[in-house]
Amino acid sequence: MRLDLITIIVMAVAICVPIAFLLFLAWLQNRSERSLLWWSASFLASLVGLGLYGQRDRMHDVVSVDLANAMVLFGLSLGLAGARSFNGRRTPVWMLFLAPGAWAVASYIPELQQMGPARIAAFSTVNAAVAAAIAFEYWRGRTDGLTARYMLSATFALLAAVYLSRIVLVAVMPLPDPRDYLDSHILASISMLGPIVIGISNAILVLAIAKERVEVALRYLAEIDPLTKVPNRGATLRRIAEEMEKCEERGAAVLLFDLDHFKQINDRYGHPAGDHMLRRFARIAVTHLRDGDVFGRIGGEEFLAFLTGVDRQAAMRVAERIRKAFAEVGAAENGMRISATVSIGIAMADKNVTDIDLLLVAADGALYRAKNAGRDQVHATGSAAA
Repeated sequence: MRLDLITIIVMAVAICVPIAFLLFLAWLQNRSERSLLWWSASFLASLVGLGLYGQRDRMHDVVSVDLANAMVLFGLSLGLAGARSFNGRRTPVWMLFLAPGAWAVASYIPELQQMGPARIAAFSTVNAAVAAAIAFEYWRGRTDGLTARYMLSATFALLAAVYLSRIVLVAVMPLPDPRDYLDSHILASISMLGPIVIGISNAILVLAIAKERVEVALRYLAEIDPLTKVPNRGATLRRIAEEMEKCEERGAAVLLFDLDHFKQINDRYGHPAGDHMLRRFARIAVTHLRDGDVFGRIGGEEFLAFLTGVDRQAAMRVAERIRKAFAEVGAAENGMRISATVSIGIAMADKNVTDIDLLLVAADGALYRAKNAGRDQVHATGSAAA
């Protein structure tokens, strides 16, 4: 398979220009995502390096080889800064120049100047190291659950492997001129085209992961109550509906919470005290619920929980623990303790109950009885189907 080096360079330059421009436009639309700007600069630097490669027969090797390679490495280092920026980590200036600086020093070693295969091996080693660092950087932040992160980590690991494969090729086929490798073996051609193809994939994935993060943030804003940081009414009811479809034979309970005398607390101590009270209750409730339980704020001073795999007694015990914990802790504002309590109504669900509205009506009835009985109490119904 015969490939022309100039054709490959022209193709790579033609690809880098629109990619750098698109990444810059994407950053203009979302300036909080600075990783896009880093990646735009990365492709621009690579563009300069590739352009210098194309002047191999017109310029001195110091420019068309040494400086060109340094610019390509600088571009990849800017990409590492982009990956670190995406993870919220700053990149020290020295890190940007570490790889190109290492190459600049290595290129003046006499043995490397005189041996093309050795230059290829040295350059490929540094490239592989930076690509592996980018792969690790995307991998280390995987706790955010972004799917594009795994693909970016994989493609940069593949890029590192492609660069390392060049070291094997020059060891097996030690040709005097690096340009001769394009004509030597199909694997050599793949090792040249591979970074271009992977570079295109990575640009798409960088845009995809930035878009995915925005979508996750918007979904969070749409589903999470901004004050208490627990699911809002829509998200809570949706989760309960999903859990009801799965629980079938297992017992389940709906717990409806209403903070007592909330309006009076707001009027007497001010809305900041009321907000603090809501946040405090949400934290206490989450602490006393299991990881798989559904909990959210459904409006004003009302909260809702859905517990699966429990009977009436177990649901009552959970509700009592939450009630007592909140009554003991209460709320505090500006160093002043505020007495705060909660009333709780419980409705039991079974396989005959599939309507969340029916459960809420039953729980609301139990809550009404708890309020009428003096507040700061837990009341429960039997099955909502009864």
